[in-house]
Amino acid sequence: MTLPTVSFLQELKRKCDEAVEAAGGERPTLTTMDKVLNFCSRNGGEVLQTAIGSGLKSGVTHMATAAGVSSGVAIPGTSVPLVMTGGVVFMPLGAVLAPWIGAATIAYKADSIFQLHDLNDMAKGRRQGLSCTCGNCSANIEYAVGKKETVVARTAIGIFTAGISELGFRTASIVKSFEKNRPKERHARSLTESGRNGCNVALATILNLVGGEGKKAIRQATTVLVCEDGWSRLKKYM
Repeated sequence: MTLPTVSFLQELKRKCDEAVEAAGGERPTLTTMDKVLNFCSRNGGEVLQTAIGSGLKSGVTHMATAAGVSSGVAIPGTSVPLVMTGGVVFMPLGAVLAPWIGAATIAYKADSIFQLHDLNDMAKGRRQGLSCTCGNCSANIEYAVGKKETVVARTAIGIFTAGISELGFRTASIVKSFEKNRPKERHARSLTESGRNGCNVALATILNLVGGEGKKAIRQATTVLVCEDGWSRLKKYM
C-alpha cells in the first residue's frame, strides 16, 4: 500500500493554513471557495503572481487594477467578487492555493476500503507508518468503513431484487440528510478538525475518502480543510 508521505501531508496542512492567513484568518464557504479556485485556475498568470508576491491589501489592489475593476465589483466574466461578505477578501486565498494545487504531485493511490483498514491499524498503533495525534481517527475511520461496507452490501442486494431495494435505501437516506448532528455529520466534522490540527492519519483518510490521487483529489481535500463548511463536502464521500 502506498500512502502519502508525512512531508506531503504537512505541506498540505501548511498551504491550507497560509491560505486562511492570506484571507485575514477568515474561512470561505464551499461556494465561494469553488468560485475563487475556478477563477484562479483559469487566470494563473500575471494577476496571480502579483497577488502571491504582494501583501493582502496590495495584492487585491493589483488584481483589481489588472482586472480593470475596483474592490467589491465582480470580475468580468465571472461571479467572483474581489471583496466578499463583510468585506473579507478571498482572492489572495486562491492565489496561494491554486498554483500549489496545479504543481502538486503525490505518489499515492487509494485502495479504498482496504487502505482505510490499514489507516485504522496505524491510528491504533498496530501498524507503523503515519501517526494519529488526535485520538479520534480510529472511531472516524471505522464509521467510514462501516458505511462503505453497507454500500457494497446494498449493491449486492440490489442485484437480486432488481433495484427495488435501492428505492427504499434512497428514501431513508434523503430523510436522514435533513436531520442535524447525525453520526455522519459528527464524524465528518471530527475528521476535518483533526486534519486542520495536523493529524497525519486524518489527513490521509480525507485524501482517501475524496478520491485518493490526482489534482482533483488534492483540490477536494484542500477545500474540505480550508472552508468553514468543508466538513459537509467530506460527508458526501463517507
